Amino acid sequence: MKNHDYPIETAEESAEEKETDLLISKTPFYLEKDWELITENKNPACSHVQIEQMIRKLTINLIDMEILKILASFHYLNHYHIAYLLEGRLHPNYHKASYLNNLNKLKRAGLVLCYIPITTGTLAEETPPAPASPLKLYCLSQGAYTYMEPITPDAHAMQPAGSLRKVEIAAANQFILHFQRHYGNMVSSLEYLKTVRLGTSVFTIDGIVRYRASFSKDQPAELVSLLVLPVRKQEKWEKRAVMRLHLLKVWLSRHDAEYRIPFPVLIVENMEMAVSLFSCLQAQENPLSVYFCPENLLMVYPPFSSIYRCEADEDGRVKAVRLEIMCEASS
Repeated sequence: MKNHDYPIETAEESAEEKETDLLISKTPFYLEKDWELITENKNPACSHVQIEQMIRKLTINLIDMEILKILASFHYLNHYHIAYLLEGRLHPNYHKASYLNNLNKLKRAGLVLCYIPITTGTLAEETPPAPASPLKLYCLSQGAYTYMEPITPDAHAMQPAGSLRKVEIAAANQFILHFQRHYGNMVSSLEYLKTVRLGTSVFTIDGIVRYRASFSKDQPAELVSLLVLPVRKQEKWEKRAVMRLHLLKVWLSRHDAEYRIPFPVLIVENMEMAVSLFSCLQAQENPLSVYFCPENLLMVYPPFSSIYRCEADEDGRVKAVRLEIMCEASS
C-alpha cells in the first residue's frame, strides 16, 4: 500500500450526468419536516434469561449472534449495512441474499428495535402511511445491549437519541463503514460517538477515524484525525451546524497536541447544503476549515473520492472543489 499524498484541489469543470444526479438527489438518511421515527416493535424489550433460553434452544443461531454483535458496535444501521458487515464476518456458505428473516425474528423477540418514519402525531397503533423516505433503522433493545456488551470487544455505549440524532448516526455509520472497508489497513483507531464537554455545553462527534498518511514522498507518515460530523436538513439546520462547528473548533484548540492534524468532514445530504453552510461560515471571524461529503456519492465512490471543499471567488460566488486524495484502497 502507498500512503496518500497531500490533497490536491481540482475544480470539477464538468461532471458525468450520473454523478451530477447523485450530488443533488436525496439520500435515504433524511426525515421530511413533521416526520419522526417510532419503533414498530410490538415487543420492545427482553431479559437476559429470555436471551439465554433462546440460545439454549438454538432459536438464536450463528447469524443472529453476529447481527447482535454488529448492533452492539454500531447503532442505527439499515438492512443494507447490516448485510454489508455480515458478509465480511461470515463464511461464504452462510451468506444470504437478505437477512430480514433474522432481523424480524430478533425484533419479535424484543432483542432488536426497528424504527420507521411516520408523520408527527400518528399513534403507534395506527397503520402508518407510506414513509417519507425508505428509512428503516435497527438497534439493540436495552436488555439485548447489556447482554451483548461484555461479549462484544468493540461494543460502544448506547446514547439517548431522538429521531434526528438516530438519522444523523445512521448517516455517519455509512461513511465510517465505507472508510473502514476501503482503507482499513491505514486505520489506527476509531472513536465512535465521542461525547465532548465544554463547560455546560455537550456535543457528540460521531466518529474520529485516525489513519496514517504521508504528506510528501520523502517524509514519514503522520497521524491524521478525520472527524465525522453528519448534518441533516431540518428546521434551523444551518444555525445548529454553525454552533456545533464552533464548539468543535474550541474543543480542538484545547486538544491540539492529541489531534495535531484534524480533518473535519461534514456528511451532507447533497451539495446544495454544503454551499449554503459554507456561505454561513464565511460570515464568521476565522471559521473552522471544514470539508464536505455529499452522502449519495458513497454508494458509488470510496470516501476519499467523495470529499469536497467550498471556496468563494472575488465576486462572492461559491463553488465546490473536489479533492484528489491519492490512496490505494485496501484489498
